Amino acid sequence: MMSNTLPSIHAQEIRAEEAFLRRAAQVEGPYMLKGSFVTRQYFEQPALRWPRDLDWVCLEMFEKAEKARLEFDRWVIAITEMEGIADGVKFRSFRENQFWRSMDYAMFDDFPTVSTDILCWIEDEEVEFELDISFNLDVPYPTIPLIFSPIWGSGFTIPRTVPLSLQVSWKIHQTLVRARFKDLFDLMHLVKHPAFTEAAKEEMMMALVKECNMEMLPAKKAEKFFTFDFEGLVKDADTLQDSWSYWIHPTSRHSDYKNWIIDFDKAKHMTDASRLPTQFSDFKADFERALRSAGIDEALFLPFKRFFKR
Repeated sequence: MMSNTLPSIHAQEIRAEEAFLRRAAQVEGPYMLKGSFVTRQYFEQPALRWPRDLDWVCLEMFEKAEKARLEFDRWVIAITEMEGIADGVKFRSFRENQFWRSMDYAMFDDFPTVSTDILCWIEDEEVEFELDISFNLDVPYPTIPLIFSPIWGSGFTIPRTVPLSLQVSWKIHQTLVRARFKDLFDLMHLVKHPAFTEAAKEEMMMALVKECNMEMLPAKKAEKFFTFDFEGLVKDADTLQDSWSYWIHPTSRHSDYKNWIIDFDKAKHMTDASRLPTQFSDFKADFERALRSAGIDEALFLPFKRFFKR
């Protein structure tokens, strides 16, 4: 059943994406689900987090673009041509619009990602969404099966999803590279999950150190996160409140927000913005309280500081 606060403009798209997930869970392949569809499953109240975008990682390594293309085609064709699922969604076969954006260029990226468009019909309504697949990535920990609770229909098991430790490390790393409010929002909920154990925290820190060293991010910058010095993570700290105000309630008068959010990243795309505090200082206090309660603080960081290359 749809959440009462789920924006209607995205409701059918999310329903279509969940239908794709339901089918993908039954097709064999080396694919790990990541992104917001996984993240919300770890929220104590999943209704607080609306999913956007369907993000997968192919765990098979490719040296040539053509081999990757053939594998992705095989998988998506099998999903879109699957029959016998009575969820009111009918997919156009991928054979009819078989393409991948940036396939040839992606092979030269450090974190290659390609995308395509998936078309389906929900009753008589045509719905289209984007599918992203990353590949040739180092995934240091085993994937985990996840009992997925969709917004529509009954639950099912997705065989391979990103472990919680990597979700947290990726979001902290993103905050160090380019801070986004949505990652902070997710983090304060993810770390409350019972699966975020001491072992998971150690895995998270080891993965974070490795990611930072790959990009030569200095330990002193990472330390700012673990001491909750957000002002030290952005260039124009005096714009934090304006950026936060724009993120939760966008208006034309909030123009200087480039350090914290991008144009399509707004609170209304991921949660009920009316439930968020109007003051960034209040959100920051809630965030710090949640992370300290989970044991994410300077005491966790200090033993790992010596492993940073810078």
